[in-house]
Amino acid sequence: MSCLKHVSLLFLCASSTLFGRPATPLFRAARFGDEKRVRHEIEKGTTIDARTRDGHTPLMLAVREGHVKATRELVKQGANPNATTYSNNNTPLMIAAQHNDENHKRIVKILKDHHAHLGLKNVKGKTAHDIALEKKHTDMAKLLRPKS
Repeated sequence: MSCLKHVSLLFLCASSTLFGRPATPLFRAARFGDEKRVRHEIEKGTTIDARTRDGHTPLMLAVREGHVKATRELVKQGANPNATTYSNNNTPLMIAAQHNDENHKRIVKILKDHHAHLGLKNVKGKTAHDIALEKKHTDMAKLLRPKS
């Protein structure tokens, strides 16, 4: 078998599962930032807050990968910006806080505009603000500072 066929097979296998579970078209669209496909899948009736085995939602995947348009489409269509993972209770804001690029800063603004709670804590007792500070992401931490 040629090297190209091996690579194609590997990609097919990697893109057809997600965290050990078959990836639905919505999960794949969110992961790869295809906002038109995200909209299409939701309009077809796909569960917007479906979960992987460890509790990740399509929104969390779009956030993790820094896909601004897919994130915007998901929350506009009703994805829960306060959903938490099963294993560590991380929220989409906490996932975004682990990054410090412009896309993730835009994502934080989108999530906040859609009522993401700044005060939620994960199993380690950390808020998104705390996570950004730990990572020394001062600009991100400013966006995530809880209002007093």
